[in-house]
Amino acid sequence: MADIFLDIHGCDKNRIDTEILAQKLIDVSHVIVDELSLADLVIVSTCAFITAAVSECISSILEYAEIKNDPNTKLSRIIITGCMPERYRLQVESEIPEADGIIGIGCNNDIVEVVERILAGTRVAAFDDPTKLPINGRRYISTPKHYAYLKIAEGCSNFCSYCIIPFIRGRYRSREVDDIIKEARLLVESGVKELILIAQDSSYYGSDLDENVNLADLLKELVKIEGLWKIRLLYTYSDHISDDLIQVMQTEPKIAKYIDIPFQHASDEILKNMNRRTTNADYQSLIEKLRLSMPDIIIRSSFIVGFPGETNSHFGELMNFIVTSRLSRVGCFCYSREEGSVASRMKHQIPDDIKLNRQQILMTTQTAILSEQQNLMIGKQLEVIVDYYDSERGSYCCRSEYDAPDIDTVVYLSSTNHIDIGSVVTVIINDTDGIDLFGEQSY
Repeated sequence: MADIFLDIHGCDKNRIDTEILAQKLIDVSHVIVDELSLADLVIVSTCAFITAAVSECISSILEYAEIKNDPNTKLSRIIITGCMPERYRLQVESEIPEADGIIGIGCNNDIVEVVERILAGTRVAAFDDPTKLPINGRRYISTPKHYAYLKIAEGCSNFCSYCIIPFIRGRYRSREVDDIIKEARLLVESGVKELILIAQDSSYYGSDLDENVNLADLLKELVKIEGLWKIRLLYTYSDHISDDLIQVMQTEPKIAKYIDIPFQHASDEILKNMNRRTTNADYQSLIEKLRLSMPDIIIRSSFIVGFPGETNSHFGELMNFIVTSRLSRVGCFCYSREEGSVASRMKHQIPDDIKLNRQQILMTTQTAILSEQQNLMIGKQLEVIVDYYDSERGSYCCRSEYDAPDIDTVVYLSSTNHIDIGSVVTVIINDTDGIDLFGEQSY
């Protein structure tokens, strides 16, 4: 049996795939270790969404190869899984000889057999239909024990012109409601207090099922689970956010007043070229509707600058949207020209220096907006969940319902008393650095 180290890149949908894969190995007595120095084998779960992510994965693989070649280390095998071998199967197989195993996502169910063959000295390259990727099953939870991601669907049918995900992972496939509820109950019974719902497009959930169900129906069932603190929604597309969904969010206290909507741009012409089926006016109407229903809601979004044909005028429309919509949490990415995407063949590709300049302008403006909003939190009370103790700061690092793990702001809690990780406590905010909040426990 092997000691196995997991190196997970990319999105949390990939994380769940890796957790399911890892549990299959644990079930036959392999051991997942937290330190690379203890590992016989490393599984690199890769991302291939954009070129920069691929480069990062390759760098990691080559670093592991150097360690593997050191006779004084324990590491002897490297397996590559995830989207990169699925997208570049021939290149990965031929150009990364350091890998002992290369597995397409359609072969994740075969991981036990693959590992056995690799440990016996055989180099394995295994591929199958990507829609055979298991999207349910027991998981090894790699996040802190008090929160977990819950995948409600796999694949995507939106075919945005800049994106290659549908070609890697196939069309949209929703999980059955009962299957999701069963997994959610098991997670909560294991100590999870926050469920973070994910899919390539969470709000599209149920559209492909025979039953007449949608995301609102699923949420109504999930909130019945005892022991949950919050349910959080990530990756919801604006054209699928229904009035029923908004009503459920408004009325159910277990659902975080937080929603992630990747708008991507605010120019109607650019949105059309992106193959997005919404307009600037649609976005403004949705934001107004959400805020009227839930005045305290936090709307998170992401935007792409430098899309082919983006003029100064188009970018000006985007900046006007950033200033007027005053979204609380925003990520901004430079357009990446991805081989195989429709946008990669478009004329008027934007130079990198212009993309980077626009990204900097947008994020500087957004940081000022966030700073203003965070200053308004001083003196207020927030219910937070404790993620970990930061020994360097001497504070507990926490999050309110308004922040998702790793991507948003945090609340640093000073306390002379010990607080268990995963506890839900009330904090009085007394300061901010313009991004994160600082406070003391309220009794």
